[in-house]
Amino acid sequence: MIQTIIGQNIHNVSFESHLRELLNNNEYIQSKALIAFATLNGVLSIGAAVGGELFHHVNKQNNSFKWIVGVDSTTTADALRTLRELGNSSIGEFYIRAFESSSGLFHPKIFIFKKADGTGTVLVGSNNLTSGGLRDNIEVSVRLDELTEVELQQWEELWDLTNSKTESIKDITDDLLRTIQEIRRRDRITRRRARRQTEVTLPVVEDINLMDVDTTFEQRQILIREVPRAGDRVHQVHFTLDIAEHYFGFTEEVGLRQVR
Repeated sequence: MIQTIIGQNIHNVSFESHLRELLNNNEYIQSKALIAFATLNGVLSIGAAVGGELFHHVNKQNNSFKWIVGVDSTTTADALRTLRELGNSSIGEFYIRAFESSSGLFHPKIFIFKKADGTGTVLVGSNNLTSGGLRDNIEVSVRLDELTEVELQQWEELWDLTNSKTESIKDITDDLLRTIQEIRRRDRITRRRARRQTEVTLPVVEDINLMDVDTTFEQRQILIREVPRAGDRVHQVHFTLDIAEHYFGFTEEVGLRQVR
């Protein structure tokens, strides 16, 4: 076994670079993961779009992909939806599930990569599948290379035991995605209210006269983003309902339409 300590933003290294390297390595024919939190930015950062590292890994011949993602906190519906959609093009074994804990927070971060001879590599540490966990935060993890078949089996047994908790393992259905989206929306509202309570009270600024407001405003259509001759690059430009609600705070009164 070869041990490499990954001190993200301590050493000049990111967890993302290690994960992308392993996903792009054709020697690994199976990956299993237990991931506490995942966001759309995190999933896209490791190459979920067509041609990316994660897409390549899922679409290898005779490959096995088995990931479990926690939904107790932070994880967004768009991240799960994007992971689920990878299965539409997969030509190997594809298994993606959500883990909803009934007691305590689901909080592991483990990536297991296996070769045809049963040996492999494990990444384990504090990094979540978010932009912070992959690049921006100060995180510490360890990479274990050249694990023997017996050593790797111990990590796989941990994954298998987690997957056996049938009361917590959930299919990623549209109903589940809608539930998660609503929970994240409420979480965001709660955080905003908490911030407002700590802000300094400012003088009230009078609004403009309502008679001066354009009464046709509600009927306007606004172009948010344009990507000329985008081709496959349209996958890199995300402005989804999830992002609109949770990042920009839009309400259900806003409708989005993608025009190709």
